[in-house]
Amino acid sequence: MDVFAHIASGALLGRAVRPTGPAWAAYTFYGAVAGVSPDVDAPLALAGPDAWAKWHQLYTHSLVGLVWVPLALSLLPFRFAPWRTRFLLALGGWTLHVALDLCSRWPVPVLWPLSSQRWAAELLQQDFSWRIDMLLVTALALTLWDPARAYARELAVVSGFVVAGWLALGLPT
Repeated sequence: MDVFAHIASGALLGRAVRPTGPAWAAYTFYGAVAGVSPDVDAPLALAGPDAWAKWHQLYTHSLVGLVWVPLALSLLPFRFAPWRTRFLLALGGWTLHVALDLCSRWPVPVLWPLSSQRWAAELLQQDFSWRIDMLLVTALALTLWDPARAYARELAVVSGFVVAGWLALGLPT
């Protein structure tokens, strides 16, 4: 999946967790960062295609990443919420990221180091889906339309179901 889908899905998670109140914008921003954080290893692309194929996702999209990526993100000096809340939001962003990546054709080593097997559900015809991006970005824009309203949580949850249904039904991506 592409960076736009990861950012938008993480931001929607932040909106679902804190739809209103004084810190809604911080939750939305932190959710977006959490959604894209497992791709912290993206600079590996500069090392060449062999290094990218061998090492990308290994330490960030696996059981190892399940521990260190949310932990590292929650230890950054964001002070809008208690540490436990930041950790759980980062864990949710990591989970959404890996779940979206599993829908693509690029295999993900989710159970590494227990298993070197890589999985891909191949629900997307290509790894970059502008239709999924537009669904997520539109849903995010609708949640931001009036931040004082409490319907942001419902919109975020419904958009997740719409994207999941879109992928499960095999609609064009």
